[in-house]
Amino acid sequence: AVVIDKKKVEIPTVSDKTYNGATQTSGLSETETYTILQDVGGKNATDQPYVTLQLRDKENYVWASKNADGTYTEQGSENYKITYQI
Repeated sequence: AVVIDKKKVEIPTVSDKTYNGATQTSGLSETETYTILQDVGGKNATDQPYVTLQLRDKENYVWASKNADGTYTEQGSENYKITYQI
């Protein structure tokens, strides 16, 4: 049987936001490989903003985080939640 490795999709980074009095979201956009399920923004430092991403093709793609040495660590194919600060 032929086994094909899943293509690694690097987990995007979301920068912390500086308070500006307005509700702020992640700033991410959907790509060919993932959609945005939720982008719950925040306005104040006490808020807990996050964005949840979903791979478009879980059979052939996997989330991966990039290590300092340039290699990747697979994080699975489930939805990925990224939190950030205001």
